[in-house]
Amino acid sequence: MRKLIPLALAGGLLAAPIGWAADAPKVPSWLKADAAAKNKARAQIDDVLKQAKGGADFAKLAQQHSQDGSAAQGGDLGFFPRGQMVPPFDEAAFALKPGEVSEVVETTFGLHLITVTDRKPGTPVAFEKCVEEVRDAFAEDFRTELVGKLRKQAQVQVTVP
Repeated sequence: MRKLIPLALAGGLLAAPIGWAADAPKVPSWLKADAAAKNKARAQIDDVLKQAKGGADFAKLAQQHSQDGSAAQGGDLGFFPRGQMVPPFDEAAFALKPGEVSEVVETTFGLHLITVTDRKPGTPVAFEKCVEEVRDAFAEDFRTELVGKLRKQAQVQVTVP
């Protein structure tokens, strides 16, 4: 059995209120932003999208406008496998052909523009090298199914003294 992991080399551009929400450090500020801030970010990224679709250099646009850590590298996110990014970003990146620029993609982190600059075909992985991953995935599925069955069968009584 062999497993293929396709990889995409993508560039990203993020428009969102900068930073993380002060009252919830693990929650991106986008989730806490008010409508006015989101509308402002949307207007900004729509303008950048027009420039990108008009032939402007995506890397330069990312350096000028992106608000994430990849801005200094022109938005270069490197190669990543399917499933590594949040689902909307992942789906958009893997739907693009090299050289295409996505429409605006909204995730929990903000609004993104994505371009795929290259793709690598999946490389076969021998079963022996991924046996632990396969075992862990099977065990997790088994645990989830077992817990679901046990919850349905459980009879819980709460007694308040």
